[in-house]
Order: sequence, then structure tokens, then C-alpha cells
Amino acid sequence: MLDKLSIRGLLIAGFGLVVAILIINSLLALRAMSTGSQGVEQLTQADYPAVARVNDVEQLLQESAAFLGFYLMSEEQSHRDAWQNAMRELDGATRALNENPVIAADEELSASATEVRRLVNQFASFEDRLIEVAENPAENMPALGIANARANPASREMTQQTNMMISAEMGLPRFQRSWDRLDTLHDLRMSVVQVTSNLRGFIAFRDDAFRENVRLFSTRTNDITAQLMDQFDDLDFEQQIALEDFQGALDTQNTALDDLIEIHGSEQALQDAYLIRTEIGPVLIEARDHLQGLSERITNRAERSAAALTADMRATQTTQGVLALIGVILGLAGAVFIILVVRRALAHSTAALEEIADGDGDLSRRLDENGLIETAQLGRAFNRFTDKIAQAIGNARGGTETLNRATENLNQEAYQAREAVSRQRDETDRVATAINELQSSAEEIARNTDATSQAGQEAGNAVNNGSEVMSKNIESMASLLGTVEQAADTVAKLGEDSKQIGTILEVIRGVAEQTNLLALNAAIEAARAGEHGRGFAVVADEVRKLATRTQESTDEIETMIARLQSATTSAVKAMQHGQEEAEATMEHTSEVNGALQQIRQSVTTIVEMTEQIAVASREQSTVVEDINRNIVQISDEADQSANTADRVSAASDELKQVEKEIQQALAQFRL
Repeated sequence: MLDKLSIRGLLIAGFGLVVAILIINSLLALRAMSTGSQGVEQLTQADYPAVARVNDVEQLLQESAAFLGFYLMSEEQSHRDAWQNAMRELDGATRALNENPVIAADEELSASATEVRRLVNQFASFEDRLIEVAENPAENMPALGIANARANPASREMTQQTNMMISAEMGLPRFQRSWDRLDTLHDLRMSVVQVTSNLRGFIAFRDDAFRENVRLFSTRTNDITAQLMDQFDDLDFEQQIALEDFQGALDTQNTALDDLIEIHGSEQALQDAYLIRTEIGPVLIEARDHLQGLSERITNRAERSAAALTADMRATQTTQGVLALIGVILGLAGAVFIILVVRRALAHSTAALEEIADGDGDLSRRLDENGLIETAQLGRAFNRFTDKIAQAIGNARGGTETLNRATENLNQEAYQAREAVSRQRDETDRVATAINELQSSAEEIARNTDATSQAGQEAGNAVNNGSEVMSKNIESMASLLGTVEQAADTVAKLGEDSKQIGTILEVIRGVAEQTNLLALNAAIEAARAGEHGRGFAVVADEVRKLATRTQESTDEIETMIARLQSATTSAVKAMQHGQEEAEATMEHTSEVNGALQQIRQSVTTIVEMTEQIAVASREQSTVVEDINRNIVQISDEADQSANTADRVSAASDELKQVEKEIQQALAQFRL
């Protein structure tokens, strides 16, 4: 029976059963995945987007209401634009909501969405009214319109007529005036003013205190008016006309006040708030309720779909688990059966192989060629294999001797190569040392030439600076020489002027002596005149004293002029000496400047030659580096050659050892 069976057939049968179970399990998984994919697609692409559409509409509805509140509170154009933009987005969102496939396919959901769109359109229809209320304070606050149209004009008319009555009373002679009437008219005017003032407070703040004050002063105005009407015959013609006009304005004001207080105290005091509270608010609340209902129904539908999908997936998982367990059991049973059959079939072949391996290495032993198809093929193949092995071992015994001789030759050649490489490495190391020293010298020369070039450049800069300084010094010396010449001329002129001053002083001294002599003669003549000449004698004495002081001052000036002339002479000599020194210094400076120019040219030549040396040194250093790198590479290759020779020698030894082991192994077999 086993002769008709094969291991391949057994494996195919066993694995075929397992694969069939896996295919069934996979088909169930594919069905579950398809169903789940459809369910998930329904949730992610239909139900959840529909909920998102509803939420978008609800959010836009809230945003538009918020922007509307901001606009009504601030009346700013930016808030109005934001509100109108939100309304346009809300209109688009409601249109998209009605076109959503999930909502359009459900009659109840479609009806709710249609109602939401109607409510949104109704909300949008309030736009013109709200803008009118926001932009027109009188329209938003009816009390303000009543005050501007009726109450305020009546109040102005009443104030004007009261002033006319007061003016008419004040126009009467003092003995005809009624001071009580004047007090009454002043009280009337004050009451009118108080009514207007408190009316403004009531309109602004809607405070009950202002409202009561309005009623109080309005009643007082009516009482005072009635009192004046009782005195109508006592009034003059102008006051009567003014009082009649006042009464008409008062009636208008009373009617306006009643209407104003009534509407301003009611819910319609602010039209925007009243409109939002009574019309817009209910629309928004109803729309929100419809949106929440839509969201809740779609969400419940999605949750039911998700629950059904989850239950289906769990059932599929249970079925797959059972099939997988059956497949595992059948697979294990088939594997055990195949193992037993194959093991029984291979037992004989294994025993024969172990006998060959553990016995005396007799390659003449053969395996049984009967049994399972694969084991029979194994026996026939093994028998052919042992025949080839026997032949190969015979050939190998002859080849090991040749291998032994080649190994000896290889070992000797490796030893000679290692010795040659060692000598080459020593020579290379000496060359590398010399090249390193040459490279160090070249680098040192390059550094020194760089330093020399830099020093030459600095010296050149210093020479240039010195040349510039000497040029400036020459210019300064030339300027100084001109200045000294001018100073010498000035001092010489000063000496000549001092001589002229001496001549003038001689004249002054002569005049003083002559004046002194004349004063003496005048004193003598005055003494001769007696009493009549006493006054003249006093004058002559004063003139004599003045002449004496003049002569003394002239002597002092002459002394100072003499010193000035002496100093001037010394200054002239010093100026001449300084001029000569300046000319000599200028000549020396010119010579130094010429020497600096020659030094600068020499330094420039040195710098250029130094730079050429530095360039040559760098090129030499580069060449030396290339040589050093090549020497290092040669040394590395020599090391590699030595290592290769060592490895060849080691490989030769190993090969020799392997040859011995092969001979020992081949000796175990008998042919």
C-alpha cells in the first residue's frame, strides 16, 4: 500500500484541507468586510456628514444672532458686515442641508429641513427693519420721535411765550408792575424747564423717578397756567395773546407726554429689543429646536446602523473563530498522520545511513529501493551518490599529495616575500623621515617668508607714513619760514616806528619846557600885577605843573621807547637767526624725504621678492606633502603586502593542516 503513496500527496491532501477551511474563513471575512465597509461608508459619507451639516447650520444660526446683537449694540459697520456675511453663509448652509442625500431621502427629515430653511428665510426677512431701527434712533425709540416731533417744539413754544409775558410785564412802569405775576411767570418758566429736563432723563434711563418728576412738574405747569388764565382780564393785550399760545402749546405737550410715557414705559420702548423678543427670538428658538431634532434623529439612525454593524461583525468573528479552530484541529491531525507515515517510511533508510556513518566507513553498503515513492527515490539516489563518493575519495587521495608539495612551495615563497617587504618598509620609513624633515623646513621657510613679507609691508607702510609726515613737515617749514620773514619785517618796522616816536617825544619835551618857561614868566607877571593878577598866577601855576608832569611822562616814555628799541633789535636778530635755522631744517627735511623714498622702493622690492619666496616655499611644501602622502601610501601598501605574505603563510599552514585532516578522513573509508 505504501508503494502507491507519496509524501507529496499526503502533504497536498493535508494542506488542501487546511487551505479549504482558510478559504471559507476568508470568504466569510470578505463578506463581513464588505458589509462593514458599506456600513462604515454609510456612516462616514452619509449619516455623519448629515449631522455635520445640521451642526454647521446651528452654529451659523448662533453666529448670525450674535453678530446681530453686536450690530444693534454698537451700530458699527464691521458688525453689520459680519452679520450679513453670516446670513449669506447660513442661507448656503440651509440650502446644502436640504440637498443632503440622507435628509432628502427621508420624508420626515426633509420636512424638518424645509421648515428650518423657511425659518431662516423668515429670520433674513427682518434685515431691512433691523437696519432701519439701528440707523434711525427715533425709529428704534418711539419716545424719542414723540419728543422730537411734539414735546420739544411745544416746550420751546411755551418757553418763548413765557419769556414774552415776562418781557411785557417788565416793560410796564414800576408802579404798574405786578411782582406776584412776575414770580408766577418765573415759576411757570422753571416748571417748563424742569418738565423738559426730567423728560430727557426719563427717555435716557427709563427711571421711575424721572417719570414722576415729569408728571409733577407737568401738573404744576397746568396749575400755574390755570392760575394765569384766571387773571386773563388783568393782563395786557400782548400777554393775553402769549398766554393763549402758551395754552395751545401746553395742550400739545400734555398729549405728547401722555403718549410718550405710555409707550416708553411699555415693552415697545426699544423697537429692536421688542422685535427680537416678540418675533425674531421665537423664530430662532423654533429653528434651533428643528435643528436639534434633525441632529438627534440622524444621530439615532447612525447609532442603530453602527449597532447592527457591530452585531454582524461579532457574529462573523464567532463563525471565523469556530472555522479556525476546526482548521487547526484538522491540520494537527493531518500533520500527526503524515509524520507517522513518513517516519515509518524513513526509519529503514535512517538506520542504514547511521550504520554507514557510525560504522567502519564501508561505502559498499546500499539502501533499500522499496517503500514510499520518495523513500525509494532516496535509496536509488543515495546508492548512486555513494558510488560517486567512492570514486571522488580515490581521486582525492591522489590529489592530497600534490597539494602537500604545492603548500610547501607556497610557504617558502611567502617567507621570501615577507623578507623583501620588510626591507622595503625600512627604506620607506627612512625616506618618509627625510621628507617630513624637508616638509618641516619648507613650512618654516614659508612661515618666515610670510612674516618677512608682513614685516616688509609694515615697514613700507611706516615709510609711506614717514614720507607723508616729512612732506607735511616741509610744507609747515615753508609756511614757518614765510611767517618768520613777515615777523622780521614787522619787528623792523616796529623799530623804525619807535625811532619816529623818539623824535616826536623830543618835540613834546621841547613844547613842555617852553610851556614851563612861559608859565614861569606868567607867574612873574602876575606877581607884578598884585591882586589883579592873583587868578592868573593860579592858572600859570597849574600850567607849570602840567608842563612838569608832561616832561616827566615824556622822560618815562623815552625810557620805555629805548627799551622797546633794544628789544626790537634783539627780536630782529633772533628772527634772522630763526630764518636761517628754518632754511637749514627745510634742506635737511628734503634730504630725509628723498632717503625715505629710496627706502620705500627698496622695501617694496624686498616685499615682492619675499612674496615670491613664500609662493615657492608653499609650492615646495605642497610637493613635499604629495611625496610624503605617496611614501605613506607605499608604506601602507608594503604593510599590506607583509600582511598578505603573513596571511599566505598562515593559509599555507592551514592548508597543510587541512591536507592532513583530509588524509585522515579519507583513511576512514574503505572502497
